[in-house]
Amino acid sequence: MEFGHVYGTHRRITMPVEVGAVAYDPADDHAAFIIGFGGGAGTVGSNHYRYPVPDRYSPFIRPHRAVVDAVRIFLLTREFYAGPDSFLESALAYFAACRAAGTDGTSPCPGA
Repeated sequence: MEFGHVYGTHRRITMPVEVGAVAYDPADDHAAFIIGFGGGAGTVGSNHYRYPVPDRYSPFIRPHRAVVDAVRIFLLTREFYAGPDSFLESALAYFAACRAAGTDGTSPCPGA
C-alpha cells in the first residue's frame, strides 16, 4: 500500500478503509467535487470542514500545487471517516450524475 504523492508524478494513492480501499489520483478532480473541496476568503474546506489559511500562506494555495494536493487528501480522509456511508452515497450519486450527463456533452465531471 502506498501513501503520499511524489511531486511531479501521477501516482495513485491508496487509502485503506474498513469497506475496502479508496484510490485517489491527485491528477483527477473527482474527489474534490465529491467532498465539495474549495477555498476562498482565507479558508480551505470541504462540505463539512473549513480551515483558515494565514495570509502569508495564501499565495501557495493555488491549483496544481503539492500543498493543495495534500490539503485535498487530508479533507478527503476527514470526510470519509466522519461518515463512510454518507461519503459513499455522495460518491455513487456523483458518478451516476457523471454517467447520465456525459451522454449529452454537459457532464459535471472533470475530464468528461
